[in-house]
Amino acid sequence: MAVRVASLSLAFAAVSLAGIGAALGQPKSEMLGSFIVQSETDRFSNKPTVVALALARGGALGLKCADGELSMFLMDPKGDHDFEKGEVYEIKQRIDQSPVEDVKGLSLDGKMVQMLLTPDLLTQLSSAKEVAFRVDMGVKRADFLIALKQPQQAVNRLKKACGVN
Repeated sequence: MAVRVASLSLAFAAVSLAGIGAALGQPKSEMLGSFIVQSETDRFSNKPTVVALALARGGALGLKCADGELSMFLMDPKGDHDFEKGEVYEIKQRIDQSPVEDVKGLSLDGKMVQMLLTPDLLTQLSSAKEVAFRVDMGVKRADFLIALKQPQQAVNRLKKACGVN
């Protein structure tokens, strides 16, 4: 029940933030499948920036294209996992029933870990039903499980923004 309340709280916060952003003339957010997607043009590079956020058991998954570069991040908005800023973590990721892959992630702060998002991985995510991550933090771990519904539209926005076929 606590996980569901936390997920609902994150959802309300994201929707509220999207409404506030639109009221202030900032980019408008929209729901595409499981993702809240926000698109805008960078004011300095004039390149598109697209961020797609999906709620997860344990936090949220973010996919991003900015200045033609793809990235992916796990978010722990409540700070339950105490990621150490600047720490590189070993992460296991699994899409649907595919083999588990080992990747690395960099903690940007106590609540977010950034990982590489390759065009191949983005393509896999476009038809995925779920993706799971396990962040190894030494004596403890942080697990994230993201159920995906109709991820193709959000993924296509990212592909277009980053020029991925």
